[in-house]
Amino acid sequence: MKNVFKSKLSLLVTGLLIVVVAVPFIMNSAHSLSARAAKAVAAVTTVPSGFTKTQLAHGLNKPTVIAFAPNGDIYIGEQPGNILIYRGGVVLSTPVITLNTDGSGEKGLLGLALDPNFANNGYMYVSYTTLDEHAQLSRFTVVNDITSLGSEKVYLKGNQLQNPHHSANDLRIGPDGKLWWGWKTVVVGWRQRPFHYQWGDLD
Repeated sequence: MKNVFKSKLSLLVTGLLIVVVAVPFIMNSAHSLSARAAKAVAAVTTVPSGFTKTQLAHGLNKPTVIAFAPNGDIYIGEQPGNILIYRGGVVLSTPVITLNTDGSGEKGLLGLALDPNFANNGYMYVSYTTLDEHAQLSRFTVVNDITSLGSEKVYLKGNQLQNPHHSANDLRIGPDGKLWWGWKTVVVGWRQRPFHYQWGDLD
């Protein structure tokens, strides 16, 4: 009986020692993480020498992407589907287009690029999550600062549900003159399928 009591007492003392040791470790770890987070925020908000920070636009709704037009306009894509133009110090009140997109979670309008010959052909490429939750790459033709859903030319549409997190859908005109598209597909259990890149000639 004494041996059982001693054994239990030993376990209790060991447990208390672990708690006493663990608490400072946890506190130090939390402090270290907090300090690193503060440094990261400071690094992001600190303007490098020789640069100044100026806010150009106000009242945007979850802006996710921008693209620069040859005439100096800035095309701004918002996650819920609006594409706006910033010109001469203001955001134009009429959207270029409002896409029918699923903007929940991290999905929505996530990719935007203007054709290298945009000044002549008005081609605007977008990557977004469709209402049936698939990644889609499309082209629209912009005329006089607007376009319509009727001008949409679908290049590619995913055959699996769009991942609700880290959806990607990035879009870039590469140095090779091709249109590069990155996207994430579906979650199977807890395993996410690989990240994909697709590229092709512009037409």
